Amino acid sequence: MTDGDKTQATINEPRFAQTLCTILQVAVVELLRSFHIYPETAVGHSSGEIAAAYAIGAISRQSAWKLAYFRGFFSSQLAESTDTSVSGTMMAVGLSESAACPYINETLRSFPGGVLTVACVNSPKNVTLSGDKVLIEAQRVTLEQEGIFARVLKVPVAYHSPHMLRIASSYLESIGKLEPGETPRRFANMISSVTGEIITKGELLKAEYWVRNMVSPVRFSDAVGRICRDSAKKAKKKLNLGHRNFASVSDLLEIGPHSALQGPIRETIEVVSPSAKNALSYTAALIRGRAATDTVLEAAGKLYCLGFDVSLQTVNGSLSASDRVMTLPELPEYPFDQTHSYWEESRISRNIRIQSQPYNEFLGLPVSDWNPLEPRWRNTLKVGSMPWMEDHKVRWIL
Repeated sequence: MTDGDKTQATINEPRFAQTLCTILQVAVVELLRSFHIYPETAVGHSSGEIAAAYAIGAISRQSAWKLAYFRGFFSSQLAESTDTSVSGTMMAVGLSESAACPYINETLRSFPGGVLTVACVNSPKNVTLSGDKVLIEAQRVTLEQEGIFARVLKVPVAYHSPHMLRIASSYLESIGKLEPGETPRRFANMISSVTGEIITKGELLKAEYWVRNMVSPVRFSDAVGRICRDSAKKAKKKLNLGHRNFASVSDLLEIGPHSALQGPIRETIEVVSPSAKNALSYTAALIRGRAATDTVLEAAGKLYCLGFDVSLQTVNGSLSASDRVMTLPELPEYPFDQTHSYWEESRISRNIRIQSQPYNEFLGLPVSDWNPLEPRWRNTLKVGSMPWMEDHKVRWIL
């Protein structure tokens, strides 16, 4: 096995994956801040809440890395345990939470004392199950026999299940005290995927919350649904800052190793607020298999086109005052030669290509040989294009 193969084999281990993923997300948040791109509302999926809390200034980057490191460290210990009772994994299933529960209960009756639960409600049409490997495999076979999508994930730990209770106390003790982050230039809310509601910065500084984040089901669909509902409201600014209890946004930007949440987000919007389907845009900062420089620049460019105050000078690489792009007004002018015309077009052809008057259902369009001194229109009256004519018949008597 080469060094590259070894790296590929170990990077998916929790001790590395958890920390690396958070480091990457924090770095992208910092990069976007340099572009003057700040969140209005942050939502995290599972450990993604660590970066979300950092993005709104609730915790420092050192605290974010500490949360991710110990979460990965103890999860790896759990994965390497010789106790077969904690040998778990996870599986994505194409069912709603309510539709998945009968299948889970049936499997649990066949395996008394086993662990199998809904770990993540990703969307109204997709959940992630977590539990014992034996039960996950049995559930996969049952679902596939009925033609239901079921894919076992490459995860050596049953996150968000009772398995995680074995490391909860160690994780809580290791977290210790968390440091608040720097106040961002713009105020931002965070919607908890543990509760599905807006959470305060004070709660995010408590180690107990991050233990709940690890052992509790991920209510990501509820969190995104909250955004959809609030976005349909008009939050008025009040002196008591009551408007900050809203999560009204117009555009969604995913920050992570891949655009993995695009599907669940789209499905949630379609079910919770169909009217917001076209109103809420989605962009991913990073996409698997594509150069990060391309995807990040595309995301920044899209947000700029949508009206956000993005610093294009910084986006284009001018990071310091000495590197600012300068114009050169003293360069000699380019001698444009306009004496020769390369496009000959008759008046009739131009009138056909560029209509001087808009279509009118009574008059139609100007004729191709339009003469402003003797204007003429041409129109073909059809009941299909003007249904009201059906009720305006005239009978001729000769």
